[in-house]
Amino acid sequence: MKELPAHIIKMLLSHQSEDLTQEQILVLKCYFSDNKEMLSEANAILKLSDSSKDVKCYLAIDVNTAWHTVDSKTLTRSVWKLNKRFRIIQYAASILLPLISAGIVLWYLNYMPKTVSDIIVKVESIEKGQSKAILELGNGNRIALGQDKVAEISSEAGLIIAKDSANQLNYTSKNINQIEYNTLSIPKGGEYKLLLADGTNVWLNSQTKLRYPTQFANNTREIQLLEGEIFLEVKENKAKPFVVKGNEYDIRVLGTGFNVRNYKDEANMATTLVHGLVQINQHNNGKQRILQPNQQVSIDENGLMCVKNVDVKLYASWVNGILYYKGETLDNILRDLSRWYSFEYKFTNVAVANKRFGGGISRYDDFKKVLDVITTTNKLKTTITDGVIIISDK
Repeated sequence: MKELPAHIIKMLLSHQSEDLTQEQILVLKCYFSDNKEMLSEANAILKLSDSSKDVKCYLAIDVNTAWHTVDSKTLTRSVWKLNKRFRIIQYAASILLPLISAGIVLWYLNYMPKTVSDIIVKVESIEKGQSKAILELGNGNRIALGQDKVAEISSEAGLIIAKDSANQLNYTSKNINQIEYNTLSIPKGGEYKLLLADGTNVWLNSQTKLRYPTQFANNTREIQLLEGEIFLEVKENKAKPFVVKGNEYDIRVLGTGFNVRNYKDEANMATTLVHGLVQINQHNNGKQRILQPNQQVSIDENGLMCVKNVDVKLYASWVNGILYYKGETLDNILRDLSRWYSFEYKFTNVAVANKRFGGGISRYDDFKKVLDVITTTNKLKTTITDGVIIISDK
C-alpha cells in the first residue's frame, strides 16, 4: 500500500506560515500534483493534528530515526490493516511521540493548517495587480481588455470609436451622429488608463466602474463614477466644463488634476485636488464647496461635508505606482492592498486592525515583500486558513 513519504509528513506537521521556504512549498506542490490520491490522507493528518490542541511539539529532530523507532517498537503489520484512520494516527504518532518526549515547546498544533491547500496557497502565490478591464459597449457587448492586447472598438453602426493598446483605451474625436455610452469596469487586482474623446486622461484603480460617452457633443462633458477610485487630468475647455457625477454629488471642473474615491465598502466619498480648481455640489441639500490645491473634501453617509488641507501624495500617488500612508490603520491599508493583490484577510482582534502604519509601498512589489514590511514593523504574524490571510500579534 502506498504511503506518504516521511519528508512530506514532516513538512505537513512542521508547517507555519513563516517556516516553510518557497522551495519546500514547491516540493509539496510537485508531490501532490503527481500523487493526488494522497491528498485525502495528508488532509486527515492535518485534521488530526488540528484536533490535538493540548499537544506541544518540537521540530528539530531526525524524522527517519523517529519513524523507524516507532515502526519497529510499536507498530505491527496487523495493526496497519485495522483501518485507514488508525493508520493515519500512527503516521502522525511517529512524528509526534518523539517530539513530545523531547520536552521542548515551540508551538501548539491548533495553529496547524486544515488542508494541504492552506499550505500551498502561500503569500508567495498572491500576485500583484495588472492592467485589465472589461469594456461594456452601448449594445451590451462586453470586451476583455489588457495584457498588451491591441484591439479596435467599433460602435453599433460599425464605426471605429476607440483603440485599445499599451493597456490604455483611447477614444477618437470623430464626428459621429450617434453618441453611445460605454462602461469601463476594473476588477479586483486590476487597473487601467482611459483617454476620453476630449483628451482628458483618466486612471482607474481596482474595483472601479466608470460610465462615459464615446464623445462629448453638448455644452458640458459629463462622466459618471458608479464605484471606485479614479484620478483625472482634465483637458481644459472653458466653453465645456467637465463634470464627474456621483450618486449624491457632482464635481465641476475646468482644467485640473484631482482624485475621486467612492468605494461601496467605505463610509466616505473623498475628492482630493492636486492642482487647478473644482467645485463640489451636493444633490440632497444644494450645498457647494470650492476646493483649492492640496485640499480634500469628504462626504459621509449622512451627507456631512468636510474640507481639510492634506498631503496629496497620500491620496494620488497610486497613479505612479506608490502607496503612501501616514498613521493609517492596518484595516484601511489591508483593504487597499486586498483590492490590488486580490486576497481575503481577517484580523484576530480589533486591536490588531487598529494598529497604525506609515511609509511608502510600491504597488508592483511582490506581495510577500509588502506584507513582510508591514508585519515586521508592527510585530505581527500571519497564517493562512481556507485561503484567508489571518493577521495577529506575535
